[in-house]
Amino acid sequence: MSSKRIVILLLAFFIVLTGNWGRRELTELGIFTSGLYDYENGNYKVLVEILNPAAIGSPGKSGDDKKPAYMIVDAQGTTPADAFRNAISSFDRKIYFSHCKARLVTDRYARKGIFPLIDLTLRLREFRQTSLLFVVKGENPQELYQSTTAMSDSLSN
Repeated sequence: MSSKRIVILLLAFFIVLTGNWGRRELTELGIFTSGLYDYENGNYKVLVEILNPAAIGSPGKSGDDKKPAYMIVDAQGTTPADAFRNAISSFDRKIYFSHCKARLVTDRYARKGIFPLIDLTLRLREFRQTSLLFVVKGENPQELYQSTTAMSDSLSN
């Protein structure tokens, strides 16, 4: 009789303890794919490229509904962390950093020092440490996000 109770108790534990409590719904996330960091007129500027999961094709949807696959969020701040925080707080979903493929730094920002950016990304647990870091020259680096290729709409791809 006691072995029967143990089996029933174990089955009850297996039923109750299964589940995915740490799950993240795709519709509740903003997937961070790349960021552009700039320094201008005493302020740090950040442009963040975030994947729009609703725009990516799903079964049963027609291709006529063309939403932009990526959205650009920009912000400013007195420090790099402040600018980054402002950019993320202006977005309505929780940001998922693990898909970051590229970090773009303007030459103005690089001359000021990239240690604060590296420190910021090291402190964020979810941030991908293998993302590529590029230094971008030019007067208007935001134009990079307006360009597309035949293969992808995203700058990070």
